[in-house]
Amino acid sequence: MSFARLLCLSLEVAGMWITASPPNPSLTKQRCLIPNWREKFLRKLAWPCVFLRTIFWLTALTESVAIVTNMVRLSSKSRWPFIMEFTLITSSFPHALSAERVAVTPLSFLGSMTTFLGAMLRVSCYNTLGKLFTFELSLHQGHRLITAGPYNYIRHPSYTGMIMTIIGIICSNAARGSWLRESGIIYFPLVQIAVAYWLTVAMAVIVSLVLRIPNEDEILRQAFGEEWTAWSKKVMYSLIPGVY
Repeated sequence: MSFARLLCLSLEVAGMWITASPPNPSLTKQRCLIPNWREKFLRKLAWPCVFLRTIFWLTALTESVAIVTNMVRLSSKSRWPFIMEFTLITSSFPHALSAERVAVTPLSFLGSMTTFLGAMLRVSCYNTLGKLFTFELSLHQGHRLITAGPYNYIRHPSYTGMIMTIIGIICSNAARGSWLRESGIIYFPLVQIAVAYWLTVAMAVIVSLVLRIPNEDEILRQAFGEEWTAWSKKVMYSLIPGVY
């Protein structure tokens, strides 16, 4: 089960990396469209999002070290002295590196898969839009309305992918069997403050993406007119087919 948890963590780390990494260079401020406070609010989240990613990667790294340390400690076949010395050193941190009860549970597995599938949806959007995909709201010279790939089913699939990634990570780390819960470190006040801030930033990102949708739709409607109107009638939902 520990090895399975490592695999799930790898999927989550890869998912976060893919979701947070722009496929094209960032645009200059002069080329960005900032129609109102909604877009300004999203841009203000740039540095908090760095914190969000950093905390997640540090948590995943610590959990991975805890799992590997526990696996080595339980193995009678370890013949590498430096590894055994490392396990002795890490045993000085009973809370941070406690992984005896870390395991894959239905909720944590669902979270890992949701994160990975969300990242794959983002990759599909990157490939479909190509050079037109930017994290900033903008229109390029010679911009075309793309209606292929995932855009044939919902109008903003890249936002769906990002939201899936965030929700998946929350589920994975909140579930029984996660290092964050099983190590007991979640009961430390400073950790609780960090987790609360992380969740606040995560929810702010999700809300800001939802608030951005009307702006983006209006910009595309003005740019492409009847072409966008026809597409919006065919693809009626923004994030979830048949729901929203």
